Amino acid sequence: MKKIGRNDPCPCGSGKKYKHCCYGKEVTPFVAEDAWKQDPEWYRIRLTEAEVIFGILKFGRSNYGDDFIAEALFEFCIWGEFEPDEKDLESLMMPWVAFTWGPEGDGEEPEIPMGLDYLAENDAQLDDHLKEFILAACYQPFSFFAVTEVVIGKSLGLRDIFLDRTFMVKEAKASQTLKRGDIIFARVVPIDDQAIIVGCSSTTIPPNEHGRLLDIRDELKEEMSAEGYEMSQESMVKWDLEVRAIYLDAVEYLANPRLPTLQNTDGDPISFVKLYFELNCSPEEALDALSPLALYQSPEEIIEDATHDDDGNLVEVRFSWLRKGNKKNKSWDNTVLGSLEIKGDTLIAEVNSERRAKKIQAEVAKRLGERVAFKRALHESVESKFEEMNAQSGSPAFEQARKEREELESRPEVQAILKKQMEAHWKEWYKTRIPALQNKTPLQAARTKAGRERLEALLIDFERRNENVPHASLRFDVEAARKKLGL
Repeated sequence: MKKIGRNDPCPCGSGKKYKHCCYGKEVTPFVAEDAWKQDPEWYRIRLTEAEVIFGILKFGRSNYGDDFIAEALFEFCIWGEFEPDEKDLESLMMPWVAFTWGPEGDGEEPEIPMGLDYLAENDAQLDDHLKEFILAACYQPFSFFAVTEVVIGKSLGLRDIFLDRTFMVKEAKASQTLKRGDIIFARVVPIDDQAIIVGCSSTTIPPNEHGRLLDIRDELKEEMSAEGYEMSQESMVKWDLEVRAIYLDAVEYLANPRLPTLQNTDGDPISFVKLYFELNCSPEEALDALSPLALYQSPEEIIEDATHDDDGNLVEVRFSWLRKGNKKNKSWDNTVLGSLEIKGDTLIAEVNSERRAKKIQAEVAKRLGERVAFKRALHESVESKFEEMNAQSGSPAFEQARKEREELESRPEVQAILKKQMEAHWKEWYKTRIPALQNKTPLQAARTKAGRERLEALLIDFERRNENVPHASLRFDVEAARKKLGL
């Protein structure tokens, strides 16, 4: 096999030079040595891309000075508002500099992309194919594309989330790592009855962010409309700065994710609270007074797992505070509101909201009266709770608990119960208002184009989540949902 030269096009199909791409790595070629024979048009376009970008950057250096790339990259990162990502340098920033950046861009929208400047000055020396490629690249905007189909090592099906366009692009390298539902920030250039990616983000946006991008797109549409624009290919080119800022903010967000606003099933903001009480009665008396809060369990059933002293007296016991039914999930028989633990002369109540903390404090006072005295409440943030969980992760106790849980869940009788619960939950899901669907139910969302778009994004996210559910019986049947919703 012929040795690949450092300046040859990389055989992975990225369009970059071998030395700037897979040099020193094990390479899976897009095609064998007869690539030209197998797909001459694609190969020609990729060679054209590499030649054109090299020529434009060389033109920029000779016309605007050695520092022009640093100036352009500073603008790419919104003049220092975001930190540059070195992984984006070759794959995203250089194509942006070549076909989007203009030298007049000191804080204002550039009038002419450098690629068009290069084309105007070198018109006589460039063949028609090179000219066509430069024009096609300069007039295509960057946008967000959801992967709809993957043929590993060959192609990607892409749907433009902002402009509602679809493409089948020939892409060797990215098609080996991207999966259906992934989202990329890229420029897709259709040319010669084909389409290729000319500039692509190194950061892949996961499917669960699709709905957030739809919200951002709708906000951008409103901003454009307020200034007299419709969202189109032309306006997206003009609004490159705003679109680019969305991507850079997403990169920052994904690298340092902000915790979402968490709520319990009552709709209360999550806030972990421990309430401590001093008991002026025996543990048996306290349990007898508080056991109705456990709904279905009698005091005798609760103490089956309790601790007793040598004389048979109750010392420690823990049980759940329950309520019949559930406001959000109609199929649930009950809702766990918190837990109660009796340890000698101390009573500890644990709940996950401030409202439930007030409620349990009132319940304890009502049921025990003078036999109990409230001492203090310990409030713990969601962030600190996650830190505590992360610290415990991997410890012998954590691993033992995980193994015990997995063993329990693998039992046929437990799986049967879980499956029944899941089926009841998903049956109710179709009639549940969901924030990702703009507070519409799935059945309501399926009636409109905008709703179906959001539904499809949600179902693709469910597909991805199914990959982490070990038991097939517990996975959401996405295809059945599509049929039921008429997608």
